[in-house]
Amino acid sequence: MRRHRHQGITILFVGCALFVAQPRDAAGQQASLLSYENGNGLLPGTLATTVELAAERQWTNAVDRIGAQSAYDRGVTGRGVVVGVIDTGVRGTHYEFSGRIRAGLDVTSPVRAPGTTDIAGHGSHVAGLVAGKRDGIGMHGIAYGATILPVQVFSRYANGLGASDASVASGIRYAIGRAPIVNLSLGANVVLPETGAALQAGVRAGTLYTIAAGNQGLRDPSWPARYAREAWANGQIIAVGAVDANNRIASFSNRAGDARNAFLVAPGTSLMSAYNRADNVYASMSGTSMAAPVVAGAAALVKSRWMYLTAQQTAGVLFRTATDLGAPGVDEIYGWGLVNVERAMQPVGTLGIQTANGRIVSVANVGTASFGTATGAGASAALRGASVAAVDETNRDFQVSVGGAVQSRPAPLAIEQVFGTSDRAIAYSERVLDRNGSKFVAAIDTPNATGTAGMFLGYENRAKPESAMLGAAVVKKFDDGTEAAFGTGGMNLFFGLAGTDLPGAPPLAMQGLSNPVMTLVPYASSAGAARSIGGLKVKFGFASAAVAGALAGQQGLQAMSAAERSATIAMLEVSRRFGADLEVGVGVGALAERGAHLGSVGTGLFALNGSTRTTTWSAHAAWRIADGLALAGHYTIAVTSGALGDGLIAQVSAVRSDAFGLGLVQSDVIRAGDRLSVSASQPLRATAGDMTVVAPAGMNGAGEMQFATTTGSVAASGRELLTELNYSTPVGKADALGVSVVRRQSPGNDAAQANEHAVGVRYQRRF
Repeated sequence: MRRHRHQGITILFVGCALFVAQPRDAAGQQASLLSYENGNGLLPGTLATTVELAAERQWTNAVDRIGAQSAYDRGVTGRGVVVGVIDTGVRGTHYEFSGRIRAGLDVTSPVRAPGTTDIAGHGSHVAGLVAGKRDGIGMHGIAYGATILPVQVFSRYANGLGASDASVASGIRYAIGRAPIVNLSLGANVVLPETGAALQAGVRAGTLYTIAAGNQGLRDPSWPARYAREAWANGQIIAVGAVDANNRIASFSNRAGDARNAFLVAPGTSLMSAYNRADNVYASMSGTSMAAPVVAGAAALVKSRWMYLTAQQTAGVLFRTATDLGAPGVDEIYGWGLVNVERAMQPVGTLGIQTANGRIVSVANVGTASFGTATGAGASAALRGASVAAVDETNRDFQVSVGGAVQSRPAPLAIEQVFGTSDRAIAYSERVLDRNGSKFVAAIDTPNATGTAGMFLGYENRAKPESAMLGAAVVKKFDDGTEAAFGTGGMNLFFGLAGTDLPGAPPLAMQGLSNPVMTLVPYASSAGAARSIGGLKVKFGFASAAVAGALAGQQGLQAMSAAERSATIAMLEVSRRFGADLEVGVGVGALAERGAHLGSVGTGLFALNGSTRTTTWSAHAAWRIADGLALAGHYTIAVTSGALGDGLIAQVSAVRSDAFGLGLVQSDVIRAGDRLSVSASQPLRATAGDMTVVAPAGMNGAGEMQFATTTGSVAASGRELLTELNYSTPVGKADALGVSVVRRQSPGNDAAQANEHAVGVRYQRRF
């Protein structure tokens, strides 16, 4: 190792052993070995005599050692980043630097030369390791898309090559503001006060420095790398040691010592790079001089992917993602460990997604979105495969797919759905309370129901084995025609076709004829009143999900708390009886939802924290064709508006939807007490409306999150049509037999979904 004295200051040129070789040219011509130099006892490298176009990677052995290929696979090459190389100059005409070197400075030249002439080969080698181009010739740098700013601080003297404290300091000051990353593969065994002052100025200006630790095999780095330990360094000076092919500290490398908290190691033995002998000459060299530019290249890769990162943040990423070597944790030999680009390209710590109003949602708790049939097809399509920007603990943005949290298809037909409605219809035998026709109905969900026939349901609850209350309803009729009704658990026997009471007609309680808006108020508790006025029956009432959580818990199901979701509907209905066989009614309703939109719910990033308002208009008619035979139908239209929450879904506006149902019901078809029903129905289906999504797209150059706003239609692409055939008959005094045939076309109003079919036979026996 050579030492050179100049102006009373000893500068240690961080020397290296080298082999010099000339590769094949682009045409594949044979190259010849030019010369070999012994590096005064430093470890020699492996001799390479030829390079094939496809073998460029073989002469770039540090790439695999530090996982740099993972950056290239992401399109990250160092492009847009300037790396200053304060050294012996750089041979600007070398193959490796074509188009990637700026005019710099030769501080030793009275004419202020650009620094693109290398007086020793060392600077070219260092620069090649940082940013040698990837072109199939020779080797390539770790950040092969970066640009080099050459700063020559060494000059020749009678006794060799040397640089002064003043010249190095001058080079550092020149690079301030011109290169965000600066490499110094040089050192001395004494404190360098002018260099230290220049480094302080560079740190204040936001520069990141990678400095070779030195080749004396000492406990602590040499100067100026040792400045990394100082508080003023602010984590922006990285002292770099060298490891051998087995990732053990190289025998010549200085250790981390008192700079351990700002120390990294990198491959530093037998690295091939450009040299100054000719424009196509390469050399294999060893030393911490070679390890430092590997780290500088890694820093340039990180910087080019996240240009807004500060020097401290960039260094912090490299420290926190290094591969731990030696003693666990930061130690006195390896510091943080081996620089690891593969890990540096990945998130550090917890990822958080920032919404437009500043709320942070952890990726681990991104939540889910479940859309109702009304808007599900359009909304799911808008969010399916959605990607948003998340930020890690080092303030770096990463694209994260959240489409997997979106329910992309409606729940398929289940046996409960096939049997549930028909079974409950069998059990809805009205308990008449008085001569006016007042009635009471209760429903118990139990795996083995007992009790009065016609009052309880024998329905197996898969979610909870114990008996559970489904709901109860009472309708009180007074002598003057006034009615009052109360219900829990969604049992609505008052409005729409469920409240129609044609003498001699069978009950109209069936899935296809149920009120489509009432399904948006889960486990509703309802109350209403009616009065006859001039031949018209006027009904007014409301339903609320205020106790939904308690009722859901009864059934072993999960429900959103009242604080997260609420739904309340107020209804006004006017009906008229035409003779004894026909009833026609019209109604208007006002539905208020919080934390939901037409039954769509979400959590976390998809939370719908705002309120929506839906106005509904409906019409229904029931015709008793004959005793025990009735035809009924309904049609509903709805308009929904309102702002939504602070997640991805900012607003769903001006949604228009409709629903209809038509059914034919006959009792005593084959035997007394049996029931046959045929129905066709469409659930609420959006025909128009837009959903606005505001998603974090990524950081700008100032490190500020940018948001992308997209608006798409939630109109359904298909029309769900549910066709049902149900037959039920009592068997004996307590048993029942049921047969159901169901066809579901375009489930969830999504034309892309396959039609579903189900056939079920159920025999129910009571003990």
